[in-house]
Amino acid sequence: MTRTAVVLRGAEVVLAAAAVAATVPAYRDFFGTGHYLVPLLAATGAGILVAVLTAARRCGTSVTVLCAVAGFVAVAAVVIQRGRDVTAIGTGVAYGWMRMLTTGLPAGVDGELLMLPALLVYAAGFGSATVALRTRAVLGPLPFPLLPLLAALLLTAGQPVSAFPVSVAVLVPLTVLLLVRAVRLGGGAARAHLVDRARWGLPVVATAVAAGVTAAYLAPIGERGRFDPRAFVRAHLTVEDVVTPLATVRSQRAEKPARAVFTVRVSGAGLDRVRTAALDDYDGSLWRSGDRFLTAGPMLTVDPGIASPTRVRLEVSVTGLDGPHLPAVGWPRRVTAGRIGFCAGSGVLAAAAEDRAGLRYDLDADVRSRDDAARSAGPDPAAAARLRRPPPEVPAVLTRAAERFTAGASTPFARLEALERGLRSMPYTPTAPPGHSLDRLGRLFTDGPERTMGDAEQYAAAFAVLARSLGFPARVVTGYLLRPGAGPDAVHTVRTSDAWAWAEVDIAGYGWMTFDPADERNRRNPAPPPEARALPDGARTAPSGPGDRVDAARPPQPATRHLAVTDWLPPLLALLSALLVALPAAVVTEKWRRGRARRRGSPAHRIVGAWKQSTGRLREAGLPVHRSWTPCETAAAARDRFGAAAAPVATLAPLVAAACYGHRSPAPESADAAWRADRALRAALRRDRGLLRTARAWLHPASLWHRADDR
Repeated sequence: MTRTAVVLRGAEVVLAAAAVAATVPAYRDFFGTGHYLVPLLAATGAGILVAVLTAARRCGTSVTVLCAVAGFVAVAAVVIQRGRDVTAIGTGVAYGWMRMLTTGLPAGVDGELLMLPALLVYAAGFGSATVALRTRAVLGPLPFPLLPLLAALLLTAGQPVSAFPVSVAVLVPLTVLLLVRAVRLGGGAARAHLVDRARWGLPVVATAVAAGVTAAYLAPIGERGRFDPRAFVRAHLTVEDVVTPLATVRSQRAEKPARAVFTVRVSGAGLDRVRTAALDDYDGSLWRSGDRFLTAGPMLTVDPGIASPTRVRLEVSVTGLDGPHLPAVGWPRRVTAGRIGFCAGSGVLAAAAEDRAGLRYDLDADVRSRDDAARSAGPDPAAAARLRRPPPEVPAVLTRAAERFTAGASTPFARLEALERGLRSMPYTPTAPPGHSLDRLGRLFTDGPERTMGDAEQYAAAFAVLARSLGFPARVVTGYLLRPGAGPDAVHTVRTSDAWAWAEVDIAGYGWMTFDPADERNRRNPAPPPEARALPDGARTAPSGPGDRVDAARPPQPATRHLAVTDWLPPLLALLSALLVALPAAVVTEKWRRGRARRRGSPAHRIVGAWKQSTGRLREAGLPVHRSWTPCETAAAARDRFGAAAAPVATLAPLVAAACYGHRSPAPESADAAWRADRALRAALRRDRGLLRTARAWLHPASLWHRADDR
């Protein structure tokens, strides 16, 4: 091999490594930090290194595959897992895609999430370098860098990663690689005119890169309107079902003695409450939550609606929290504990029952308090339309109440403040009939004997309904009040008696702003109506009118994990798909290896190789060729089975006999004639059997079992 060929081979390997490594930055916004770069780049380099070493040692197919598998296991154990829980490598490979599609973004850099990207870039580096060093197909290395790039764009579709820099970084070395490969494989004349080839080839490279970047901009995988598989994957974190957390506020406040539910230390801006659940779905009867929780990494999705926020830290220790929703404030930005779910649409945290016992976590959140500048702010125009949509058939009494409270308010924020003041002026009654249906809320404003008073449940629900009727994006929130006077950085022991409900409105520049429409100081305690009756558990009171429904919360149920079809079906389908791809690939690779080996060596060796190649084709076509047959007997059996299509075998038989038993070494022209006869046999059998049967026989795995004919 000439020095120029060696240099060009090395350039191909370097360009292949650069093309694969350029796909790694596609995960930037997925992980949120740069800590993922070293493991993935190390996996890319390891794949290239294994390919170079196995090619230099001229290892066979089986040894090469074993070395590739062993190389990835070593990289995964040392670089990704760092020696911890090496058994998690298999779990990461099998289920890493599910974890990546169900985790909260940006995700944490852990072994399970890194395993699949590492496998993709390792396989791409190994495959591209192997094809570049062992084949003569100019376009052979092309698919390998493109596959991890497409996979990365698909897995990170939930993040606004720009496809342009990544596409350019991949296409430039890839197209230069194809140019260098065409120069090397063009023979001596091509290498002698390397400068001329580069002069004409580089404009082609630039044109291809421009076309690829344009296609990346227009294709569905671009940054605009990208297909996101997360919308079709079930959330990885499931929590117990609760009818509505709003119905539990009164029962918690009525507990005697009050029970501690969690402790919290607040560092930063002074806060008077913490949120647990946010309810944004109202059908006229119940306020529910439509949150879908994904397992949160340490860094959480940022709310772009908060301008100039103040950073607040919470140190939370859960002791007796019944519901799945966890204490939080503002918009969470970072959480330390694992197995916590986060809803990027509402900013709510949650955990399953088995994960809440003794749970401790630190939370960093962005908050912006109501200040003088808020008076000129309005509702966030980017808020979802459903958050503005009032429930159907809002009673006229509620509409008139909204108009009466906001009369004279000139700005949107003034209308919200007027609505809050109007509801706070109404009497607060902790023993009022429960429920927050439209009928129950309407009786807050009805004159006459049907009028009933309310507590935090009714007034929070009424504020959200009235705000939506005025066009504001509003929701109901449940949580706990923090007792005043504890001082900065003090530890608050929050009890069930601190449970509360309020409303929030999405304000431009402020995010979800708190409005508390219930004033406990304006308390009245009338005797309960005679028709009221206690529920069997004594936690709630039955409604006093026919239009109400009982809003009793379902008690927490022990979380059970049943193995569903969707748990084992994806890995089974993935395994079957891998087998369907790996088996034909192994057949093709083995035949390529044998054909290449048979064309080398002395003329006698090449003639014998052509005979082995032809007898292999006869076996694929259905003729059982016995090892005891002589070449002439094989030619006769082929003529009886295939007729005129087997004529090239008769031409090849005497050449093989002379090569094996003759006194003189055959001439190179005889070897060329033997391989021409093999090509003629292949064409004749293809015409005789058709393309479909030929392809099916050629991909049949039986060729892997006939290894004796190579001895």
